[in-house]
Amino acid sequence: RNDTDVEAGFGAQDSWKYFGDLVEAIEDKLSNAAVNTKHSSRPKHPCSITLFTTDTTFFAESDSASHAQGLENFWKRISPAFQSSTIAAVSIVIVGTKCDDIGDPTQVSSDDFRRSIQCINEIRRHINELSQSMNSSSEWVFDEWNGKPLVNLQLEYIEGTNISFQTLQQKYVQGSFYETYPNAHGRLSFDLPETIDGIMCSISLDLQYSTLTHSIDSNETLSLVKDMKRISALPSSNVEVIQSIPLSSVDSAMIYGVPMTARAGIDDDLSRYNEMKMLVRQMWKYLSSNDIGLVLRMRFEGANGHDDARSYSREEYFLLVCEQAVEKPCVPNNDSRYDRSEALGLTVATKHKSSCHGMLFRYASKGQMLRFVNEDEMDEDENSAEELQYQDYLERSIEMLATTGFNPLLL
Repeated sequence: RNDTDVEAGFGAQDSWKYFGDLVEAIEDKLSNAAVNTKHSSRPKHPCSITLFTTDTTFFAESDSASHAQGLENFWKRISPAFQSSTIAAVSIVIVGTKCDDIGDPTQVSSDDFRRSIQCINEIRRHINELSQSMNSSSEWVFDEWNGKPLVNLQLEYIEGTNISFQTLQQKYVQGSFYETYPNAHGRLSFDLPETIDGIMCSISLDLQYSTLTHSIDSNETLSLVKDMKRISALPSSNVEVIQSIPLSSVDSAMIYGVPMTARAGIDDDLSRYNEMKMLVRQMWKYLSSNDIGLVLRMRFEGANGHDDARSYSREEYFLLVCEQAVEKPCVPNNDSRYDRSEALGLTVATKHKSSCHGMLFRYASKGQMLRFVNEDEMDEDENSAEELQYQDYLERSIEMLATTGFNPLLL
């Protein structure tokens, strides 16, 4: 959450309440998953949970007494999950972003930073007291824990920015995704066009989603996993490089879906893998230096679900490009952190530093662009006085907006 997202009156106990809500929601999902898969209610491998927040949100109230009260309530709420071995550890990571909100890291008050660290140390001390109190209590049975704390709660603080905070979240989400779906990685193989002297090379790329747009346990994410398996099952004969395209002529409106990163396919044969790395690296270098991409046509074939005798064949298009390599901006030697203005100063790397990765995007086909009019549809009168009135309003309203390129970093 950003500073502008913190509601008025948001306090320390509110943070701990939200943490408790998240842990309980995760515990419910884990328990339901165990029941639905006919496992016992006690998972064999307890899960570890990592919760992220920013210093702006967590220290909206830095009173140690309020945090202590919120921590105690949070402790009581999560203890049953540890007793049932559903959860093994909970880590709360606080990312410092105040310097990013101010715009100049040197302007962050040393008193604010000192109070934040002091508050964290007080909370850690209280966590140790609660842990020792629990281990000495006779009402807890923990023989199988070998004397370890029944509630394993860690509190961490790291310096960062709003951008690094979002990046950190994405990395953890991706890690959780591949733990949930270990076979979600894909493989794409295709032949490059034959040269005039009859030489043809085969390319093998390992694929994985570069970002996730849905929750990990959603049906949409499951569809992404199935789609990756569908691509991986394609033989190279069903993948055709039909043309190259200048990146300047690519219509972004034609690109849809979740992008995939592509890198040289790993092979058990080390010599073949090294050859593939060199071939793929030269392909990225050529695409980058010429500012072009490759248009791939994939032909999916199979049988209908209800009638195996009826087969289908469908073509889909993809755009393969080199991932844009950039260079970090220069910063003062006494400060290694980047704020938002410095992120805008990223420069394109030289052609000698081309990225070793590529990106695979879905590209719209004609079936997704064309809509055939139903003959039964009635033509509406678009020239009526009421229609013209709405038309005039919309024109005057939208003309008030700035029409320019969109860069989220400038917002």
